[in-house]
Amino acid sequence: MTNARVISVSALLLGASFLGGCATLLASPTEGVVLNDVHSRLNPTRVETVQYPHNTSDVVRMIRAAAQHGRAVSISGGRHAMGGQQFGTGTAHISMTEMDDVLALDKQRGIVTVEAGTEWPDLMDELADRQRGDAQPWGIIQKQTGADRLTIGGALSANAHGRGTGFKPIIQDVESFILVNAEGEQLRCSRTENSELFALAIGGYGLFGVITEVDLRLQRRYKLRRVVELISLEDLPSKARERLEDGFTYGDFQYKTDDAAEDFMKVGVLSAYKPVATDTPVPDDQRGLTPEQWYHLVHFAHADKAKAFEVYSEHYLATDGQIYWSDSHQMSFYVEGYIEYLEKVMPDYPKGSLMISEVYVPRDRLTDFIEQVIKDVREQQMNVVYGTMRLIERDDESFLAWAKQDYACIIFNLRVEHSDEGLERARRQFQTLIDRALERGGSYFLTYHRWARPDQVLAAYPQFIDFLRNKLRYDPQQRFQSEWYRYYRDVFADKLGLPEEESRLSSGGAAEDRTPQSSWEFEEDFRLGQASAGERIEELAAALIRNVQATDLYKRGTRAFRRNRYRQAVSYFRRALELNPDFYYVYNDMGLAYKKLGQDQDAVASFDAALRIKPDYHMALNNRGIMRERLDDNDAALDDYTAAINADPFYAYAYFNRGNIYKKRGMDDLAIADYSEAITLKYNYAPAFNNRGILYQKIEDYDAAAADYDKALESNPEYAYACNNRAIIHEKKGEWEQAIELYSRALEIKPDYQTAYYNRGNAYRQTGQWKDAVRDYSRVIKLAPGLSKAYYQRGRSYKELGRYRKAVRDLTKVIELGKGFNDSYLERAEVYLQLHKTEQSRQDIEKAKELGLKVSADLLKKVEQVVDISGQREADREK
Repeated sequence: MTNARVISVSALLLGASFLGGCATLLASPTEGVVLNDVHSRLNPTRVETVQYPHNTSDVVRMIRAAAQHGRAVSISGGRHAMGGQQFGTGTAHISMTEMDDVLALDKQRGIVTVEAGTEWPDLMDELADRQRGDAQPWGIIQKQTGADRLTIGGALSANAHGRGTGFKPIIQDVESFILVNAEGEQLRCSRTENSELFALAIGGYGLFGVITEVDLRLQRRYKLRRVVELISLEDLPSKARERLEDGFTYGDFQYKTDDAAEDFMKVGVLSAYKPVATDTPVPDDQRGLTPEQWYHLVHFAHADKAKAFEVYSEHYLATDGQIYWSDSHQMSFYVEGYIEYLEKVMPDYPKGSLMISEVYVPRDRLTDFIEQVIKDVREQQMNVVYGTMRLIERDDESFLAWAKQDYACIIFNLRVEHSDEGLERARRQFQTLIDRALERGGSYFLTYHRWARPDQVLAAYPQFIDFLRNKLRYDPQQRFQSEWYRYYRDVFADKLGLPEEESRLSSGGAAEDRTPQSSWEFEEDFRLGQASAGERIEELAAALIRNVQATDLYKRGTRAFRRNRYRQAVSYFRRALELNPDFYYVYNDMGLAYKKLGQDQDAVASFDAALRIKPDYHMALNNRGIMRERLDDNDAALDDYTAAINADPFYAYAYFNRGNIYKKRGMDDLAIADYSEAITLKYNYAPAFNNRGILYQKIEDYDAAAADYDKALESNPEYAYACNNRAIIHEKKGEWEQAIELYSRALEIKPDYQTAYYNRGNAYRQTGQWKDAVRDYSRVIKLAPGLSKAYYQRGRSYKELGRYRKAVRDLTKVIELGKGFNDSYLERAEVYLQLHKTEQSRQDIEKAKELGLKVSADLLKKVEQVVDISGQREADREK
């Protein structure tokens, strides 16, 4: 299964075993990685690399590296948007899903600081954990509907909205955010700081930079009573007014989608939510649709729309009067794998998926808009599978505002066939819906597709050209790109003064496109052949639900892993495997958790389990190789790395790791070849540049070594080991000040880096900076108390400073440690002479001779001079 959402931890956290550095890139084969949106599956896009930053600093490094190499960047979160905003062919792709920490909660002001990759359920869980026992806890104000596993950053990028009856889009809830721009600079954007960028980036679809942290406004949690009615469309405006005047704060209207019925779109379920006293109890036995029932509804919505509305309305009418919290009631069940589910239960149904369009009309034009759309649906045979209506307040803050006034929002989920004819038909149908909204002074949402005609775009968004101009003003190199952006840039090239098909930033050598495998993989032997149709549906729904639950547990496990809660991660992974024992990648990631816990044999067993299910799983082969190398079974590790390369010849990490084995064995030519291949596959692979540089340095090709260390530092300016190694090359050329500068930089990055302290101490000695040298050697000794060479060099430095007693103490320590520094006897002999301890000096000289050391004539002469002077002084005293 190639599921871009579930492979990140494997590749990211144990993708390479090397001395120093951190792996921040997913394996990046030369033909790229195909990504797609998770709902419509209509945007397969081959990006060059997939990068998973852990914090804002990682994002800064990634953007600067992309700038240095002339690469365009695309950005994604939950990957639910369907218009191609997340992906760009050949781009260096940044997935924000690893940046999912809640950083701070200001309980006085009701503001939570959250990383942009955080999904809504995780934010709500964290808020609950941090406020357990609080009398008046805070909760979210709104989130997008339909699915929960979307990121906060994605909600900002689309300026999403929920079902609140008196709310603007989500921009109203944003206090500020951190944006990393095209130059790799961190900017705080709010209504008072960088206010223009604040307005452009919210609803800007990632074109102005990467949103990394968000200060989100909260509200005190309160309870709501759900009031449910089955009403006609003609009564909806008056009912909506009544609800607003009566203080209802959330609500929507689910309309009937059976176009064969006389009351198609003219009747629906109005669910509205009114605040009640906080002490109102929430019963444990309240009704709710089970996951199985949701899958049945999806089936009915495609196969029997009359039945679908009957089941749906019956259920919701039965929930009238139930009590909910203001935040948790906004959560909804997303039917994962609905495409594969329908393919199984409706094998003759044309292949396709759902595509959403959202249009807006002035509230007083809703009825005549629907009357016209009913005719259009029937004439064009639109397959409306699901639809809802709600209210939205005017947005007067974002630049590309879609809510230009208080609107009625109408959502259409159309079934789109995945064929050339089907896609063209869908394009015409959605253009018709947009036309009907525009004819009434309305608009539409840009997020879901890019099928609107250019005239429709400009009619709905007259500021669109200025939006693109601002994009070019803030990002003249067009660092941030997507298929969505490239399409509109080229469509309006004449208005922007750009030639069509303008040359772009390097987008890599993207090969032919291919549709990726589906997000869910099902075994063909479900053993449903003898079952009735009803039983087949039940069993298939149950299997899907187990997969959904297993994947949710897996996500919880990876989240625990990222928070260094490795035992908790193992527990989640085990539970996921109980539900689906064939999730091989879960075994792989459980192995990573065991590795972190120091349970090496359990880690190997987990990787073995993954490989029993999928013998050519290159990540598990690579990771097992790392563990075997750690257990000193280098032959087996070498076999695993080679097998990983055979399974995926474009897997850079395995080349790097095999190169390390060759390097340890002195097979330098083979090691250099593997490091070079890793670099070819992954252009900014800092550890591979660093390790190849070490081998070039070994054969005294200092220019080649320096070039590799420089490349490593271009790719990762925070790579302390490359700083240290580049400084050594400066030393080789007698460039001591440059060496000291780089050693100091390495120590700023890694304050406990004892090798850099030792090397800088040596550089200070070479330049006569004895006190600085002593300080650095002392730091080394504190970090490594048994390191003979540090005592030796500090003792020599004390000698130069005239601090002879301390010099004797350090040189004596070296001799006691017995690590082969025999020169210590001669060094101490000289120091004893300075202290006029002639006999001790002579003893050290004799010991040095016994050890075969050559004693200089100069030292012997000094001893005799001291003896003569001492003898003369004694004679003078006797007189």
